Amino acid sequence: MDEPKFCPYCGMFSNRIDVCANCGTPFGGTPSTQATGEEEVWRGHPDPILSPLAARMTTYIVTTERVIVSSDVLTKSDSVDLFRIKEVRVEKKMQQRLRGVGTITIIPSNTLSPELVFQSVPQPDEVAETIRRLVAQTGKGPGTIS
Repeated sequence: MDEPKFCPYCGMFSNRIDVCANCGTPFGGTPSTQATGEEEVWRGHPDPILSPLAARMTTYIVTTERVIVSSDVLTKSDSVDLFRIKEVRVEKKMQQRLRGVGTITIIPSNTLSPELVFQSVPQPDEVAETIRRLVAQTGKGPGTIS
C-alpha cells in the first residue's frame, strides 16, 4: 500500500492517490521547473486561529531541492538547500497541541544560511519527517562537496 499523501490545502493525510479524501483537492503537486527539475512536495501556512495575520501573509514550501519561507511583508523570502540542513526540530507548546499544530525549526549546517521557522503548522511531525526524508535522499550530508 502506498504511503499516505499530505494535502497542503486541508493539512490532512489521505490514502487516496488522486484526490484528498478529506477536502477533494486533486493531488499532483506543482509541475517541475524545466531548468532544475525542482518539484514542490509540501506547501502550508501558519494556523489561522493561533496566527491569523501570519496565516494570510506567510507561506512555507518544501521542494525536492530546498525549504522556503515566503512572506508577503515586503515580499521577503528565505530558503535553505536540503543538502545544507543539519537538523530539523519540532516543538509543540500546549496551545499548539490543542490545535494539532507545532513549530518546525530548520537548522542549516553553515552560518551563512538562515535558520528557518515554520510556526503553527498542521501535523508538524509528519512535515518534519518529510523534510528529513528529502534531506536523506539528497545523498549529501551537511558539508559534503559534490
